[in-house]
Amino acid sequence: DPLPNRITISEVYERVGPLPDPQAAQDQPPFGWLTFPMGLVDLPPEQRQDPWMLDMPRQGGHVLIAGASGSGKSVFLRTMIISLARTHSPLQLHLYLIDFGGQALRAFEKLPHVGGIYGEGDEEYIRRLLRKLQSVIEERKQFCAAHQIEDFLMYQRRRRENPDLPELPAVVLVIDKFTEFRQAYDKEMDILISLARHGRSYGVYL
Repeated sequence: DPLPNRITISEVYERVGPLPDPQAAQDQPPFGWLTFPMGLVDLPPEQRQDPWMLDMPRQGGHVLIAGASGSGKSVFLRTMIISLARTHSPLQLHLYLIDFGGQALRAFEKLPHVGGIYGEGDEEYIRRLLRKLQSVIEERKQFCAAHQIEDFLMYQRRRRENPDLPELPAVVLVIDKFTEFRQAYDKEMDILISLARHGRSYGVYL
């Protein structure tokens, strides 16, 4: 059968099978760090359809969604947030959401993973957030250098061997309507580029 015209994330997870409770599996997300189902992929030669897994650390780290107005970019972002939260506990994942597209991301305001949701009127809060993420990267960079750890994934492997190491959650910054954000925060683009360049090695993703 061809792929359905429409499928919900719940239906995708039915194909995946039962997951362990992320609250109970504190040391390791079920598919690995920042790896999660996003849809279905059609495999005609094998006559089957498998869940499509987005593996952020191993597929470039950051995610850029491009398309015409109404093509589903915000829906993709919301699906990402739902699937990330479904596969990671609040101790494993911190989300920061910048919503320049209206109120689409406000639905996640009470999600325990979310450290803040910011809109067009939150200029100073957004600038503070970007500086905070810079500080997070710098602190992690110094910690990893002191302990001879190459990157975020190596740290998580090391932590499984030594649970006394402190929790180091993945941090994901989500920006909806990036074009509008860039126009409003042109002076902060250097900071954002720095986050993109250095963040993925230390568990900070855009």
